Amino acid sequence: MIESAPYLYYEIFITPKGHAHNDLLHFFVIGGVFSAFLFLSFYFRAIQTALKGYKLDIRAIGIPIIYISGFFQCYLLDDEVTLPFFALVGLMGGKYTPSNSGIRKMLMFLLLPVFFSLGYLYFANKTPIADIFIHRTRDAKNFLFPLAQSTLRGQSVRVNLEKEPFFYFKLEGCLNQSRNFKKRFGFREEPIRFRLLRREKEPLVPYPEKVRIELRQRDAFDQDQRFQAHGEEIIDTREFSLDPWQESFAIALPKIKNEDLKFYDLGIAYFPAKGNQSIQLPELQIKPNCD
Repeated sequence: MIESAPYLYYEIFITPKGHAHNDLLHFFVIGGVFSAFLFLSFYFRAIQTALKGYKLDIRAIGIPIIYISGFFQCYLLDDEVTLPFFALVGLMGGKYTPSNSGIRKMLMFLLLPVFFSLGYLYFANKTPIADIFIHRTRDAKNFLFPLAQSTLRGQSVRVNLEKEPFFYFKLEGCLNQSRNFKKRFGFREEPIRFRLLRREKEPLVPYPEKVRIELRQRDAFDQDQRFQAHGEEIIDTREFSLDPWQESFAIALPKIKNEDLKFYDLGIAYFPAKGNQSIQLPELQIKPNCD
C-alpha cells in the first residue's frame, strides 16, 4: 500500500503497533474464534455476577462499563485498568444462576455492543485509500482553519481583509523523503506542485493580485513518543504575480539533504489589488503526494 500511496507512510509509521482499539477485536485477531468465545464467556459470567438477579450492585458498575468501553479502546492490555478490574471481579464473587429468559437478556447485552462498536463500523464503512489522507490547513497560530480548508474542497469563498492586508494560511505538504517498510529511503527531488483555479469568470469580488508562498520545514517525529511538539521554520519565500493569472506552481526544494524525516509545508498569503479590502479565494488543488 505504501508503494502505491507513499504519502501514507508517516501516518502508518506513527500509529502504535500491537493492538486494536477494541478488546473483542484484539482477542479475536490474536486467538481466533475460540479466544473471542472465551472473552464473551468471561464477561457473561462477570456481568451476571455483578447484576445479581438483574438488580445492579453499584459496587460492580465498573464491570459492564469496562465491557462497553472496551469496544472503543483496548483496556484489557492496560495494567492500570486490568489489575483493579480483575480485583473487582474477584471480590464480587456470587453464585446467582439466571433463568433461561435471563440468559437471553444477558446474551443481548453482551452482543449488542459488538454490532455498534467502532470495529464493526470500520469494516462496514471502510474508507478508500484515496480518502484516507487530506492536506490540512492551519492559521498563523497553528489552529485548524476551516475557511482555508474549504478552498481545497472547491468551494467559492469571499473574505474581508479588515485586520490584515492579506489572507494567510499554512498548508500541510509532503515528506522530504520517499520511504516504505521494505527498502532504504530516498530523498525527494521533485518540486511541490499545486494549482490555483478561478471558478468564477466574473466574480463580484476580485481574485488576489499577488500570492506569497513560503516553503516551510517541519519535524516529522512521533510527538507522543518524544513528548515534544514539532518545530518548524521558513526556508524560502517567493512572490508571484497573479495578473495575468498563473494557475500552476512548482516550488523547488533545497539541495541540502537532511537524513531526518521532515515535512515540507507551504505558507500561502493572498494579496488583493490596491484599494480592495476583500478578495475571492481561488480553489487550491494539490495531490496527496504533492506531485
